[in-house]
Amino acid sequence: MPICRFATHAAALLVLAATACGAGATPESSNAIPSQSGAYLAHYILDPDPPVTGENKLALSIAKAGGAAVPGAELVVTPWMPTMGHGTPVTPTVETLGGGDYRVSHLDYTMPGSWEVRIELTDGAVTDQFALDLDVH
Repeated sequence: MPICRFATHAAALLVLAATACGAGATPESSNAIPSQSGAYLAHYILDPDPPVTGENKLALSIAKAGGAAVPGAELVVTPWMPTMGHGTPVTPTVETLGGGDYRVSHLDYTMPGSWEVRIELTDGAVTDQFALDLDVH
């Protein structure tokens, strides 16, 4: 990723973190995961970090593998606890912020343990998935 693009992306993540975590908050981590096909990359910030039982938030910045932001994609987010074989009764809310940035709220974990946040992305005619593994406290 060119330095200029990286600096722009880093600045966007800091703004996204402040939006997701509240003004003046500093994110404790910024991570990235590739999509299942490898065609997309999602940078994410957890709020809180580490995640806790109850309601959480997630800031996402999604780009194509080549670095181009993915604005206006449709995202379906599903928290899933693989060891217990269930999700949660609360449906997460996804807000499109523009420029490839998204905010997920009402991300509810009903108990501590290993969770997977499944993210299905639809970008025009293309559908892809992300899986974010989390240890919820």
